[in-house]
Amino acid sequence: MDVAGDRQIHLLDYWQILSRKRWVIYSSVLTVTGLVTLGSFLTRPTYTATAQLQVEKFSPHVLPFQDVMTNYSDWRDDFHETQLRLIQSRTVARIAARNLQIWKEPAFEVQADTDEERELRSAEMIQGGMKASLIRNSRLINISYDSHDPAIAARLANAIADAYIEFNTQTAYNTSEQATQSVSRFIMKLRDEIDEKERKLQEYARERQIIPLDEKQDVQSQKLNDLNAAYTRAQTARIEKEARYAALKETSPEQVEELMVNDLLQTLTSKHAELERLYAQNSSRFKPDWPAMARLKSELDKTASRLEAEKSDLYQRLLGASREAYAAAFKEEQALGEALEAQKHEAQEAGLRAIEYKNIKLEVENRRKTLDELLKRQTETDTKAGMADMPLSNIRLVDRAEAPRSPSAPRKGLNFLLSLMAGLGLGVALAFFFDYMDDSVNSAEDLTKAASLACLGMVPVHSHQGRRLRVVRAKTSQDDTRPEIDMATLRDAHSHTAEAFRELRTTLLVSSPGKAPRSLLVTSAQPREGKTATAVNLAITLSQLNRRVLLVDTDLRRPRLHRALGMPNHAGLSNYLAGSGALPDLIVPAGPTNLYLLPSGPTPPNSAELLDSKEFAELVARLVKSDSEISFDHVIYDSPPVLSVADAAIIASRMDGVVVVIQAGLTTRDAVSRAAERLRVVQARVLGGLLNKVDVTSPGSYYRHYRSYYSDETRDVSSSSGTNRRVESGARGEQA
Repeated sequence: MDVAGDRQIHLLDYWQILSRKRWVIYSSVLTVTGLVTLGSFLTRPTYTATAQLQVEKFSPHVLPFQDVMTNYSDWRDDFHETQLRLIQSRTVARIAARNLQIWKEPAFEVQADTDEERELRSAEMIQGGMKASLIRNSRLINISYDSHDPAIAARLANAIADAYIEFNTQTAYNTSEQATQSVSRFIMKLRDEIDEKERKLQEYARERQIIPLDEKQDVQSQKLNDLNAAYTRAQTARIEKEARYAALKETSPEQVEELMVNDLLQTLTSKHAELERLYAQNSSRFKPDWPAMARLKSELDKTASRLEAEKSDLYQRLLGASREAYAAAFKEEQALGEALEAQKHEAQEAGLRAIEYKNIKLEVENRRKTLDELLKRQTETDTKAGMADMPLSNIRLVDRAEAPRSPSAPRKGLNFLLSLMAGLGLGVALAFFFDYMDDSVNSAEDLTKAASLACLGMVPVHSHQGRRLRVVRAKTSQDDTRPEIDMATLRDAHSHTAEAFRELRTTLLVSSPGKAPRSLLVTSAQPREGKTATAVNLAITLSQLNRRVLLVDTDLRRPRLHRALGMPNHAGLSNYLAGSGALPDLIVPAGPTNLYLLPSGPTPPNSAELLDSKEFAELVARLVKSDSEISFDHVIYDSPPVLSVADAAIIASRMDGVVVVIQAGLTTRDAVSRAAERLRVVQARVLGGLLNKVDVTSPGSYYRHYRSYYSDETRDVSSSSGTNRRVESGARGEQA
């Protein structure tokens, strides 16, 4: 079961991501804030002057029906929005530019040949600096203008307000003037139409002989109503008789009510029933051919025949009477219907003539009313047009603009806060983006997900007294006086780096129940991940337990163990595998007590073949064999990277355990996965991975607490070492 894969994401995980990428956030915040702040200080100050207007809804009343329309509320309610657009229009800007002749100002110098062009370009410049806004839940509009000169900002804000009032007043005056002319022309036309309609009305009444009558004298209407009522009654009677006739036709004679109550039929029915009773009573005593029974049977049959004949005759008489009644009702209905249709046609003709007459008369009356209203409106518009020098406007200037004392932009404090928030947001976004794009191994969970390897430990970034430790290489700078990483556990036993290697030692000793691994391979997926430094420091910590430890440099291509320990490399493993050297002569003390080194020796041309030879396999077994003349408690092999050459895979198949060193934040998950897969293919016993150069400053890191715990470097660490020694002594006891 993949525990790491099933683990739910916690808020602390996000915090750890932000902590790892904190320099991205710092850089983003500093960059954005610095640029915005610098821009705020370099930007020329802008001043904003504001004039305030009160705008009421007002429409010029020209025709009577407009008064009716204004009683209905407009669901769009776009009056003030329209006024805002008018204030910001090019027409109002041109009026303001013309009134101030603003192109004469130094700040508004325009290149144009005519006043018309200068006015147009000045208006465009005014439009670019003006703003109009409606104050919420009010009828007040603010007109603002932005300029680098506070005096010009105030002058233009007031000029735009005055230009808007002038535009509105002129529009109302022009509307009234045009309305006056339109009303006068329409009155003359309407008078001619009224005269024509009156002549037409008189001629129509004379030709059709129409005499206006009162409603009570309308005989045709009364006659039509009477005929309609009679037709309705006849129709009802016809429907009843038709239904009666249809019911008799569909009903058998036995079910007809008139037949059931007829006296003769009832008498015959009673007699027939009595005869049937007597016949049934005597049939039990006499045979049917007995004379008395024969006479009784004959009388019974005659009575039955007569009863059926009477029923049939009476039914046919009832059916015939019903049919004749239905036919009579049908004829009466037809006659009344024809009379009603004739009367309807006559009434319609008379009604049409009356309607036409009334329409013409009503049209004349309406036009006279309209003429009266227009004559009244003509007087009003004439009066209003004559008051051009005393305009009444729906706009009132509440506050004139004054020259502002302080600039409105840039707002340095606000810009700083916004840039700080924007930089922080951008930094957080970049941190998560870079973390998403980061395919490197940074934690034990990443190691488990990438290659299903257990994390044997975490070695923090190597430092001493605030300085990074250096790696001993072939071309190390002579000016670099920093301590070496390879001897960190020996030279700085109080550091958290040394403690990390002691924890690794403890983990390895108890990794195999009953038997600690004696031959260990320390390798890595890629070069320069710290495998040599890990091998040396692990060997030093093991030797501190009074155990004989041998370091074997199996990196026959690019050996480094001898440089890390400050020893020559004239002869070594390659000589032994080639059969040109004795093993006891090649193994040399490495400096610390109980620590020995088998260097790589001269670089051979066929390193893979030497490591895959029977001699190397025998060497691995001989070095840990108890009865051998050269035997060690632990043998640690330093090999080339797994993914670079095949040497590491060859060596790993012969080891008791393999430790893979991964540099945190550098080695990709794919590289670790491929390295682990290559080791599993050769059936190597991979004990786990060691994360190297872990950032100890990230939240939740164990080494943050360790550094705080061991902040006093003069403190004795014997208690911690004693605890490790007890665990390791137990492991050694199990091995014995």
